[in-house]
Amino acid sequence: MYHLVSSINSHILLHEMVLLMGLAQTIDGHFRDQDEKHEFFSGNNLGFLVHLRVGKDANYGIKVKRIEADLKILKLQEEILVLFPDNEEKQHVRQRLLLPVDLIELCLTSQNRELSLRAFDVFAYTSSSFLKCNTSVLEECWRNAANQDDWERLYQTSIDEGWSDEETLQTIRETILFQASSRCYGPEAENYEGGFDEVLPLRQENLEPPTSKDMVSSVEAILMQHKDFAVAGKLMLTAIMLGSYQVDAGMEESPTPMG
Repeated sequence: MYHLVSSINSHILLHEMVLLMGLAQTIDGHFRDQDEKHEFFSGNNLGFLVHLRVGKDANYGIKVKRIEADLKILKLQEEILVLFPDNEEKQHVRQRLLLPVDLIELCLTSQNRELSLRAFDVFAYTSSSFLKCNTSVLEECWRNAANQDDWERLYQTSIDEGWSDEETLQTIRETILFQASSRCYGPEAENYEGGFDEVLPLRQENLEPPTSKDMVSSVEAILMQHKDFAVAGKLMLTAIMLGSYQVDAGMEESPTPMG
């Protein structure tokens, strides 16, 4: 039990998980079948279980929230492995629990559009300390997200075809930068603790491109280092800004000009 739980990540509350396992064994005989048992322990009743066990513990709400976040990371591992291509590496990791940083690295090595987004989902359910200690990995996730679309081609096509604001918005919404910005900075973004803007703001105050990797301090600064930024920079910035606003397709305000 100890090795199983401790391998999930450093944030798992081992003591509380052990208590929950004991409580689960206590009430195990009250279910009609395995399906009913699985539904009960699917997560919706987790707070109820911890409340039964820790009673009036003033910190039980925090503990429940942390356990729920860890369970979501476990669920993400299942989803990531389904999307990950069948190869020797997948066979190697499918039978063990991965640390959050290993899950993120797995997403980065896949060169898969959907997995590039799942990396941000893993970050969202970690903690403020994890974000601060792994900011360089988060920056790499944004570089990877920017590489998922051919921005120079999109920009040139928009010029050649004379896209309207509506056509521009429709295309931008399909880009990984837009979707990642929505997940991390949008009004409906989910975070266990703190927010992405605390460690990596969306925009930067200084408009001069950073001179070294260590000086990267925002998503905008990361994009300014991209090979297509000189040509399609305004389009890329439009994607992250509109993503953070959760723009509806029928919005009246027009996107930022591209030229």
